[in-house]
Amino acid sequence: TFDDGPTKYTKEITDVLKRHEVGGTFFFIGNNVKRYPDSVQYVHSNGYSIGSHSMSHVNFTNLTNEKKEYEILQTNYLIEDLIQEKVVLFRPPFGSKNEETIEVTNKTHSKMVLWNADTEDWKTHNANDILDYVVNTKSSGSIILLHESPAVIQALPKIIDYLKQKDLEIVNLK
Repeated sequence: TFDDGPTKYTKEITDVLKRHEVGGTFFFIGNNVKRYPDSVQYVHSNGYSIGSHSMSHVNFTNLTNEKKEYEILQTNYLIEDLIQEKVVLFRPPFGSKNEETIEVTNKTHSKMVLWNADTEDWKTHNANDILDYVVNTKSSGSIILLHESPAVIQALPKIIDYLKQKDLEIVNLK
């Protein structure tokens, strides 16, 4: 999964996934959707799943329920307007959630998606460190968290090759 897009790297990540014939899911921030609408359409037209990562990437545990609902729904509306398809996946920024976040997620008919393998690529910005994390993690059944960056683009083909060598299928989340 790829968080914090769309960015100037979205199309390149999509192309790597496409070239290797594997799945992927992108969690987009609404404010970035406004900046890169063509990247949203590109991801969708190539068959990859798209979810909401909120409008402004704020910690949901600090928000009122009304603001949480806005953050989810406004992003969904922006994406849906571009791809003409309902958005149901939602990943709260930082993975921060509380009981109210779960209630609002259910109220908006969204499905919250977290992860169980965090490469911490935003800390290292190093392709080898990202790959090493994946190699040294139980990958089968994992939802791997990546962010859109040059280091991820560099590591991604090696990650894909490694997972394929383990006979693991890389799929879109639905």
